[in-house]
Formats: sequence, structure tokens, C-alpha cells
Amino acid sequence: MNENKTITLSCSGADESKHPQVYLLLDANKVTICPYCSKEFTKDEENHD
Repeated sequence: MNENKTITLSCSGADESKHPQVYLLLDANKVTICPYCSKEFTKDEENHD
């Protein structure tokens, strides 16, 4: 397992709250929150090897 990998993801907001596309880092077993729209991202262990 690669539990310690950092994933780079992007967010550009939902339809009603568009914002500039930003890139965020997601560490294993943590939650990352977009500073513009407050969307939460978590790591899905089944899809990231």
C-alpha cells in the first residue's frame, strides 16, 4: 500500500459558486478543504494505490 502518498487535485467550484481553478494537496488519511467554496476532499483508499 502507498498510504503516505500526497495527491494533487483541483477544484473550480460548483455551478452556483464558480471560482478560479485551484490546486490542492491531499495527504493520506486527511481532509483537504477548498479555501474558496469549502468543498471537502478525502482520500478514497480503494481507488489510489
